Amino acid sequence: MSSPRPAITPSTPVQIHTLHFPGALLNTASPYATTPTDLHAVYTSPYTGAITTRTSMPSGFPALPSHAVAFHAWGSSNSFGFSPHTTGEYVRWVEELLRREGKRMGWKPVIVSVTGSEQEVREAVEEVQGLRRRLDDGRDGRSLIGVEINLSCPNIPNHLPPSYSPASLAYYLSTLRTLHASDPSLTIGLKLSPFVYADQFAAVLSCIEAVSPSDPDAPHPISFLTSTNTLGCTAVLIATASSASVEGCQLTDALPTPYGGLAGHALHPLSLGNVRHLSTHLSASPHAPVRRIALIGAGGVDSRAAFDRMVACGVRAVGLATALGVQGIEVFGRIARGDGEQEQERDGGWKRTARL
Repeated sequence: MSSPRPAITPSTPVQIHTLHFPGALLNTASPYATTPTDLHAVYTSPYTGAITTRTSMPSGFPALPSHAVAFHAWGSSNSFGFSPHTTGEYVRWVEELLRREGKRMGWKPVIVSVTGSEQEVREAVEEVQGLRRRLDDGRDGRSLIGVEINLSCPNIPNHLPPSYSPASLAYYLSTLRTLHASDPSLTIGLKLSPFVYADQFAAVLSCIEAVSPSDPDAPHPISFLTSTNTLGCTAVLIATASSASVEGCQLTDALPTPYGGLAGHALHPLSLGNVRHLSTHLSASPHAPVRRIALIGAGGVDSRAAFDRMVACGVRAVGLATALGVQGIEVFGRIARGDGEQEQERDGGWKRTARL
């Protein structure tokens, strides 16, 4: 007998602080949300409840020949950094998109993903706040625009993702607490790395609890956590046949770089474990504002079954990226409708095993 679907479906309305999603399915920051055309396609899909821009910096990020993606049956691996476009460009594109399509699409919100040094993050958030002021956003307690601070890209040379460093994370959180105090209507999220042992989760939650307001009814400066980004230091080798024999095959890197960030189906079990750990820690916190922090689950979501697994592990909304790159904009409709879903897909290909 199959179990009932989780209560949250792709069409379930979701509220995260002042952002109101008409549905629980969205894209996450990725190269597939780089241009105004990309953003327009995701925003105008009737199956998305919100959209996220590609992560940007105030001055942009260099586009290099080494930035590439390799797709596989089990997911993808990429060597991308952040967007070559500036935060200011995304602010302008988001404003144009909302003015042109916002009313028709039910005013679904936009999450502007940004990163950089503490000072660059401050500048980026202030640019987003400038747009919110122009649109009188948040005046009635509802916002159209939020920000996500990406502290987790594994592909930046000589730079440890801040979410792996409690000291760095605490520094960013202090800045974000100040920014949120100046405008409590601002919805701020963090995009986290995939963690692989218990102490990493405890360290992140300790940093988050350290900036929790003493008033149990006050909102936490951080409204949501997006979990997970790609898993770094992974190598993908492909065989290039130089003859008809196996011995004639040569192995070469699938990417221009020796290492990349793993994403897609292969990352899915780790992402589910991260979401479950974070959900458990948040719900057990002695701080009421921390317990209200929402989770956006991401990592290998390519079917309705994967969506349901994320919800079962404790998320309030579900995001995807690799599936958008592979299947195109139609992926949102396929997940919402559960197209082509069969029993093998429902359990992800895993079967229960007996104890040995």
